Amino acid sequence: MFTEEARKQRNRDAQAAFRERRIEYIKELEERVKAYSARLRALESKRTDSADECLMLRYKNSLLERILLHKGMFSSKSDERMTGNC
Repeated sequence: MFTEEARKQRNRDAQAAFRERRIEYIKELEERVKAYSARLRALESKRTDSADECLMLRYKNSLLERILLHKGMFSSKSDERMTGNC
C-alpha cells in the first residue's frame, strides 16, 4: 500500500492535472464563443443586406406594377398573385 505522504502527493498531482484540464477546457470554450460570435455577426450582416435588398425589390416591383397599370397591362387579379412577404 501507499504511505500517507504518497497518497497526499497523488492527490496533489491529480488536483493539479484537473486544474490544467479545466483551464484548457475553458480556453477551448472561449475560442468557440469567439468563433460563434463572429459567425453571428456575419449572419446578422447578411440578414440586414437581404432585408435591404428585399425592400429595394419591393419598391422596384411596385414601380413596375404602376407602369403596367398605367399601360393597362396589369389587373387586380395579377396584383393579388404577385403580393408577398420577404
